[in-house]
Amino acid sequence: MLKIISPQEFSLIPFLFLYGCIHLTSSLVQVEHQFLIFKSNLPAKHRKFEIMEKNLINHLKKYVAIDPNSELDIANFFQTKHFAKKENLLEFDTTCKYHFFVLQGCLRMFFINDKGVEQTIQFAIENWWLTDYFAFEYGKKTEFIIQAVEPTTVLQIDNQSQEKLIHTFPALERYFRLIFQRAYSASQLRTKYLYGFSREQFYHHFNDNFPAFTQRIPQHVLASFLNMTPEYLSEIKNKSRP
Repeated sequence: MLKIISPQEFSLIPFLFLYGCIHLTSSLVQVEHQFLIFKSNLPAKHRKFEIMEKNLINHLKKYVAIDPNSELDIANFFQTKHFAKKENLLEFDTTCKYHFFVLQGCLRMFFINDKGVEQTIQFAIENWWLTDYFAFEYGKKTEFIIQAVEPTTVLQIDNQSQEKLIHTFPALERYFRLIFQRAYSASQLRTKYLYGFSREQFYHHFNDNFPAFTQRIPQHVLASFLNMTPEYLSEIKNKSRP
């Protein structure tokens, strides 16, 4: 039997509908939250690619052939980590556990000399690798500090996992060999420039080849890499180039 509602009851319908929508939305939010928790706890073989992990795979493909069916398995060897500006990824006199691949941001590796002055020896921006290679390989304590120059996201892998990765995917041995060769070549060139150029020439050479990079990093950090004081670097930058 149909019930005839009163005008007062009829006037409540919009409010009851609105309440139902709010309740439904709240329930959907709770379901979505529970799904995200469930997704984060999925076994590695069931999860999907994160966007930034794909950056690593694309970089690998520039050097070696990668089977599309192996891409997620490769990515599962790595952990994604986020670091704030000036946060240290590796502290002085601690065991070097990880090799870092920069997804977004900028890292630097430096040491502090006997006079208490920071000496930056290497940078790593997007798609570059960085670690204390000697300490990483042998599980030793490092004499360096690795720090985020700006908010930075990395993929990190420990030495045991890296060895297992290369054993599982032999093509990656060639990839890492090529990466190490390029890093070592860059280190050799920097040594040559330190001895062969004046400090002014060194700055202009670096700025000519990496103009966006010199604008990106703080002046005192760039000065420590070029082996000069921030004041002298400022003087060079303000000086008319011959």
